[in-house]
Amino acid sequence: MNRKNVWIISSVCFLLHQTLIYYHFSNSFLDSYLDPLVFIPTLLGSIEYLIVFFVADFRIGKIPIFIYTGITTIMFEFIIPDFDHRFTADIYDCFAYFFGAHVYTRNTFT
Repeated sequence: MNRKNVWIISSVCFLLHQTLIYYHFSNSFLDSYLDPLVFIPTLLGSIEYLIVFFVADFRIGKIPIFIYTGITTIMFEFIIPDFDHRFTADIYDCFAYFFGAHVYTRNTFT
């Protein structure tokens, strides 16, 4: 599977989950872990897809992806929950962010 497919699948999962939330369907497992799992592939895939229109051979490297994932994890799991009670700190979310990044980096964007 290539990065483009990972990006499409992640984006569809994210949009479907947000639609289900909008229509008051709730599943505690999906509500807790799906968004962190697909966040990195969805965001970075969108950025990479847009930049490829201008620079045909552009690829985001593994190191910047994991640095960004680390920053995202620190922000959403350690800093933001301290002052916004809609967010909760959960170590399993950290694993979900990094697993999503791992799946995304294992593939090439074609």
